[in-house]
Amino acid sequence: MGLQGRTIRLIGIVGKGIETRVIRMDATTNADGFYMFNNLPAGRYILREELQRGFVPVGSPVKNIMLAQGENSMNNNFTNRPIRSLVGIEDHRDTEDHKDTKISRTSEKN
Repeated sequence: MGLQGRTIRLIGIVGKGIETRVIRMDATTNADGFYMFNNLPAGRYILREELQRGFVPVGSPVKNIMLAQGENSMNNNFTNRPIRSLVGIEDHRDTEDHKDTKISRTSEKN
């Protein structure tokens, strides 16, 4: 399942010698989590996802890509999972059979 509204940053170094230049672009993922950078010249690129509150990356949030002239690079995917918490309460209650019985309750939270 893709995540909508994520920012993917591209930084590229293209050209040679005095014609070397830096390209910086951002793309935002659509409802399916899809993003695309079009018409890129040959060069070395770094893709980085902007991390979102409440999620942690599974794998590297940075991808290094080398594009030759006319080449496409596909499946540059980022995977995230929600941060989870374990919440608990511990009570001490007197019952008829047992004095000061310890009762623990836990629940998982997203």
